[in-house]
Amino acid sequence: MDRWPSDSGSRAFHTTFFRPNEMDSTAEAAANGTSPIPDLDASADVPPYATEHEPASTLPFADGSSTSNSSISNQALEADSAGPASSDGDSKAQSPNYAASSVPSLRSHVFNFVVEQGRTFHRYREGKYPLPNDNREQERLDFQHCFMLILLDGKLQLSPVGEPQNVLDIGTGTGIWAIEFADRHPTANVIGTDLSPIQPDFVPKNCFFEIDDAEDDWIFSERFDFIHMRGMMTCFTDPKSVMQKAFDQLAPGGYLEMQDGIFPLQCHDDTLAGTALDQWGKACVEAGEVMGRAWTNARYYKRWMEEIGFEEVKEKIFEVPTSSWPRGKKVKELGLWFHENLMDSLGASKVLLNKALAYQPDEVELLLMEVRKNLKNKGVHAYMPLWVYPIHCS
Repeated sequence: MDRWPSDSGSRAFHTTFFRPNEMDSTAEAAANGTSPIPDLDASADVPPYATEHEPASTLPFADGSSTSNSSISNQALEADSAGPASSDGDSKAQSPNYAASSVPSLRSHVFNFVVEQGRTFHRYREGKYPLPNDNREQERLDFQHCFMLILLDGKLQLSPVGEPQNVLDIGTGTGIWAIEFADRHPTANVIGTDLSPIQPDFVPKNCFFEIDDAEDDWIFSERFDFIHMRGMMTCFTDPKSVMQKAFDQLAPGGYLEMQDGIFPLQCHDDTLAGTALDQWGKACVEAGEVMGRAWTNARYYKRWMEEIGFEEVKEKIFEVPTSSWPRGKKVKELGLWFHENLMDSLGASKVLLNKALAYQPDEVELLLMEVRKNLKNKGVHAYMPLWVYPIHCS
């Protein structure tokens, strides 16, 4: 697939990402649904950990709620007892919503990133999104893309979208999902929006990026056949209002798909309780609440979608392990990718804990040092619950 320069001009920051059709062998294997990692446990073959219309298992949470009423549930992870207990268009492609007069002033503003404690953050709507946007964070986002490909068996989505004409990716981050979707669906027009202009210059000719806040009024001229949101846990003060905007913007017969985890991390036994990892996860949740962004919202998405008017809302619930501690080749591989994602997220959480909870820098460093030890310890059987909602709009 040819690459075309975007309308964003020169980039102050470039994401290091696995481009579709230009991926290294590791990411390509993930996208193809094959394992880039040696067989860690060929003899341990467990059933898929998300199955449709099976009796729901129960995932209890600290507030006493659970997932026992879920219409689609997951196979609980099982610890591996054998493992050790420790460690083609114009040269400047333009979006259908492109406004040339606004570009110069916007560009000069949004590329002047905010710098805090050695990390950079978005300038547009400064302070709204709590995590950085620098190269380290971009690499973490691309690790996230890889573990989602493994989780979904190489699929970019579970919705049977066919060959859509107009596609919207909210919170596109580095743009890796939008770029790959555009490559896989060359007849679709794919728009990715984000607060940070960290997407690459050269993209498929049917892929466009815009700097936008999804909690503002949506002014798109077109209706979308598919709207995708992934990893929005830390993003919105009012997720239900964003779902409403998506509902209003979908074309008849279109699909909305949301893929989101929640914090704090969970565990089926007592190996997480009292650890620094547990403390860190709960501190992040508390910090999110202070900033008006609950990190526990995904379990409420189904109810909110039904209240908005979506029909036949389905949900799939996955357990994403924090390392290769479970039995089974696929979940071990998934755990290795998510482990790297979490290790990279620790540094990104420093500013959040400092600003929201007044943690001192040395206090954060000591906590994160212990968290890293917990993450490397396969005796800690932690996981993140992750919901996927493929929803059809009649």
